[in-house]
Amino acid sequence: NEGILVGNPLVTQRKAPFHVSVHDDQPEAICRRSRRYRLLQSLAQRSWLKFMRRAKSVDVTSEGMRDYYAAHRGIASFVYHPYVARLGPGGRPPQSALHIGHLGTLYSKTEFECFLRGAALAAVRLGLPLHITSISHDRIDLGPYRSFLPPDTKTEMITSLPEPEAVQKLSTCHFLYAMYPFDERNRVFRMTSQPTKLSSYMQMRRPVFAHTPEDS
Repeated sequence: NEGILVGNPLVTQRKAPFHVSVHDDQPEAICRRSRRYRLLQSLAQRSWLKFMRRAKSVDVTSEGMRDYYAAHRGIASFVYHPYVARLGPGGRPPQSALHIGHLGTLYSKTEFECFLRGAALAAVRLGLPLHITSISHDRIDLGPYRSFLPPDTKTEMITSLPEPEAVQKLSTCHFLYAMYPFDERNRVFRMTSQPTKLSSYMQMRRPVFAHTPEDS
């Protein structure tokens, strides 16, 4: 992360107090999860910890991250959550379909397939078509899943929308989907991360299906 490369020299000069704001742990959430940067995890961790320990103060995105840094890194921090100024107007889900909404990153195809199988089964039991709307930069290809999705399944894949439009778009879904990977390589990531989509989901005023292990 560029912030570490810029921040370490500034902290070393000690010309002014320095505050660090953390959304994802760089060694665990970025390097360890990446095929390209996995071998650089130990190097990134040294620079990351040097940066954090020299900062005057640190804010983090979740209680899990605060507790992890205190227990495993000896770093004190405080939790800072995004501020939601107001909730959206909400909406009424359609009676003609089971409508599921998603915003942001899908971290694992394995868990997503498991969820889709459950959603397909629920739609069949309800006697309703399945309608999935996803707003994501990820290119989600549902082709491999068509074999078990009901033939009347409708999918709407949107690359990007401004938040107000996304809130309006998904506020009529029956529920919203959020997930974290279940594998060991992602354990620290899911224990410490807080999805940025949650502040948007709050504004949509719909139930959230959290597809995560208990330690998330």
